[in-house]
This record gives sequence, C-alpha cells and structure tokens, in this order.
Amino acid sequence: MSSANTGRAGELRKQKQSSSDETYGSSTEDTIFQAPELISIEAWTARKDPYRVVAVGSPRPLPLRRTIASANMTDIYENQVIDRIAPILARHQIESDLFGMDRRIDWNVSDDSLVKLDTFFVETSNEDPRAFKAAAMEIFRLFQEAGKQADTIEVEICNSTLTTALNHSFPVLDDQIVNAIDNAKYTILKVVKKFCSTAWTSIAFHMRGKKQPDSTRYPTVLVKCGYGSQCDFRGLELALLVILASTGWRLEILPGVLEMGTSINRPLYIASDLPEPPRNGSSIGLKGNKDQAGTLGCWLRLHLPNGQTLPVILTCSHVLFSKETPAQAKISRDGMRLGEFSGKFEATYPAAYDLDWNIKRLDNAINSRTLDSSEIQLYRQLHRLGHTSVGTVIAASGIRKNADERRVDWALIRSSESNMRNHVPSKYEVKQEHYQIPDGTKVRSHAEVSMGDWVVKQGRTTGTTTGRVSKMHRFVPWPEHGMQSSEIEIFGETEDFALSADSGSMVTDINGALIGILFGNETRVLNFNVGFITPFKDLVDDVKHYTTGTLSL
Repeated sequence: MSSANTGRAGELRKQKQSSSDETYGSSTEDTIFQAPELISIEAWTARKDPYRVVAVGSPRPLPLRRTIASANMTDIYENQVIDRIAPILARHQIESDLFGMDRRIDWNVSDDSLVKLDTFFVETSNEDPRAFKAAAMEIFRLFQEAGKQADTIEVEICNSTLTTALNHSFPVLDDQIVNAIDNAKYTILKVVKKFCSTAWTSIAFHMRGKKQPDSTRYPTVLVKCGYGSQCDFRGLELALLVILASTGWRLEILPGVLEMGTSINRPLYIASDLPEPPRNGSSIGLKGNKDQAGTLGCWLRLHLPNGQTLPVILTCSHVLFSKETPAQAKISRDGMRLGEFSGKFEATYPAAYDLDWNIKRLDNAINSRTLDSSEIQLYRQLHRLGHTSVGTVIAASGIRKNADERRVDWALIRSSESNMRNHVPSKYEVKQEHYQIPDGTKVRSHAEVSMGDWVVKQGRTTGTTTGRVSKMHRFVPWPEHGMQSSEIEIFGETEDFALSADSGSMVTDINGALIGILFGNETRVLNFNVGFITPFKDLVDDVKHYTTGTLSL
C-alpha cells in the first residue's frame, strides 16, 4: 500500500476512534438533545461498518447463502470484463487478496427465486472505504455496460480483517465477565424496549471476534432487530454505551431473528431404511399436517394421582400445533389439559411433510427407472409405514413462560410401553476425547443444566451434535404470545447445534443424563448455529402444575 494511501486511511481511523471516545463520554442527558433519527437496521449496520462496501445502497446483512454465479454473469465476466478489473483496483490503490463472483441469496427469503443477486466481490487489506466505494462503482458500471441488468448484480469490496460483519459469536464462560454485566442486564433490557419497542428480536450476551482460534474475543451486548425495522439506533447506542462504560463490555446492534425449530427450509432426505419403531431424534408431526415437522425427544412415564402410569413421548407443543384450525390455535395459545380433545390429535412417524416428499421423489425415480434395490426397499417401507401413529396427544403446554422467565413449550404423546428406549449417543457418534459413553447406553437419570457445560443433542435435521451452554441467558420477546423470556443458549463448537425442525430434540450432558429439550434456534449467524433449550426440571414442574402428574424416566 502506498504511503499516501496509508496516511489517508490512518486519518479515517483516527476520526472513527475519536467519535467512539466521544460516544463513551456522553451522558444520558446528552441523548435528550439529540434529534431522533429513524433509519433502517440495514442502513445503521452499514454506517457502523465502513470496511464492507457495495456499489449501490447498503450491504445486505450476513450471512448470505452462496451458490455459483449465473451463466449470464459468467459469460459477461469471462468474455468482456475480466481483463479490466485489475486496472480499476490498481488505480484506486486497492491490493486484492481475492476476487471472484458468486450468487448470494438472503437467508430470510424462503423462496430462492425471489432474491438472487450475482455478486462480484473483492477482498482486500486496504483500509480506505472511500476507495472501496469508488472502485465498486466503476466495476458496477463495467458490468452494466457489458449488458448486466442493474437489479441483478451487486459489487462488494471488503476488508475481512477490519469489518465487524464477519464477527462470530462464542459462549460466555468466564465468571468475572458475567459478574461485570450482571447488574446491568435489566437496565439494558429497559432501554432497548424504550427505543425499539416492537423492533427488537433479542438481546444476547456473547463473546465476539473472528473465527480463528487465536483471535481476540470481546464480551459484547448484541441487540438484534427485525429485518427492515426502523428505530432511533443512534439514541439507543448512546444510552447503552453509558450503561456499559464501566463494564468492559462492547455493543453491536444488528439485524436478526430467532426461529422456532419447525420453520422448515427443506424436507428430510431419507436415504435408507427407517428404524422401526422410531428412536430419539426421529421425524414426527401431527397427522395430516404436510407443512410442519419436528423431532421425537424421548420416552417418559407420567404418574397420575389415581395411581395410573402412562408411557409418553416428550416433544414441543409447537411441533404439533400451529394455528391452522381453531382447535390448534386454542391449544397453541392455552394448551391442552388431560382429557381435553380426547383422542382427537395423533402424532405420526415420519412427519407427513417428510414422508410425502420422499414418496414423490421415489415415484419420480420409478418413472425414470433409476431406482436401485435399496431404494426399492425404502419405497416399500415408506408405503407400508404410511403415516404410522406413534400415539395420541394427551396434554400440551401451549406457549407460556414460567416463574423463572423461561419459555415453556412441551407436548406429551401417549405411547406404547414397548417403544420406551432412550439411547444416549455413544462415543462412536460423538467425536470428542472427553466423551466416553459406550454404545447401547440408555438414559437412566436426569440432571440440571449447568452453565458452561458441554452437551449433546439428537435431532431430526442435524442428527447428533454437540455444544457448550453459555453462562449468560438471552432476552427474547415473543410478540405473537404477548410475552418476553430469558433463554438458555447452547453454542455449536464444531458444527451447527440445531437447524429447522430440530425442535423437541432430547439434550443430554457428558454423563448421559437428560437435561432438557430443544425448542428453537438462531440460524443467521456466521459461526455454528445456536440452540435454545427448556431444562428438564422446568418441564417436570410445569407438567405437575398443568396435569397434576409427575414425570420420570
């Protein structure tokens, strides 16, 4: 990089640091005299991160799904543009570490055909955002002149070291860091609700930094707001930085949403024979519901005051009940008590959504005569299974919160005694040196969730995964249920901890004890996905209150 360019970038960074220092020195009274500025969360994020620039508008929030660029983009690039890129970058003194093209799709758009932009990207160690913008505009015009439609392309230039868009989240495991923020949590919540009453989607307390193991990570309050939401984010930032000034915690305000684990992005691809009967982690759903799926958690016993003991399957209420019919909407809102809607709702294995999609896939293969012997066997099994009932739903919580401010979300399915077999994932399934549970071990005990512990889950979508429990909970509003809660987070360490339709998954600790079930996840993060669980103790207490029955293994 030239000395002139270094000086220019250095001046920009000094100005940015000066602005940051002034912000930390602001008082709460100062914010009263700041004229509120309502801008979108996307525009705010772009303003706070000058080292990721696009030619037109604001950069889309990361992560974005990446696929290969369109044939049209590839043709224009290879035949008309390729030799003209380097001179533009050189003219703006941008040394490129990497450049290329792909197609990027918004995560929050379910239909891939709706938002697809061919993207020409440049990664650089240059530190001058003004040069980024000028070069991006020139390259953008280059593609336009070659025949590329403006609304089908974006050009992005990014310093991947300095941009905060590539920060990753990690669990908070240090007690001193927790203690520094503990007394301020509810003040932070109050301020966020004041400035972003309907826009905020969660407040998390994470360690933030780059994904490299040796990178420095900082304790950060992470305020998430819904895509497209508009608020006075400057006023929010000023007010929160005053609170955080003496804690050592940083602040990021970003777009993002949480997902319930039935928000399905794709069917479950069944490649081989299904286990019969089903097992922990199997796909289940409400009979006849072809739009929703979830996970069979575990088998338990419900002991009633009259001396009767019922074998039951535990999963989440929202896995089975949506708002498709008035009865389902009532259960989602108010729950289902023992004897209510008796025998009306059945759970099936696999979920109708997964079963029907796989039968259609195999039907197409039969028509084209491309089935092998194993697929023929699977095809026969799926038709034989049909929508096999795993039992009748006898009770459900609906969506509520308990006295500990955590979401309660469970359903009990009357099961067959012969199916009661809870197996802990073995050391052969979990590739961790400190996990030594032998094959065939059953779940024989339950335990409380310990903050900072290492845990395992079995889910319909992601199978067996591992993660760490953070020592900080996340504030989450549930506007459709008129409540807000404080949830336990589990961070995937080497893989996604949970994805869509993993709701209901059984979660066990390093000793194989049942500690809870998963009810949701956050997928739009840069590192491995975060899951949210309801502790088994909360489930036992709520089932006792709601049904007068006691749960046991």
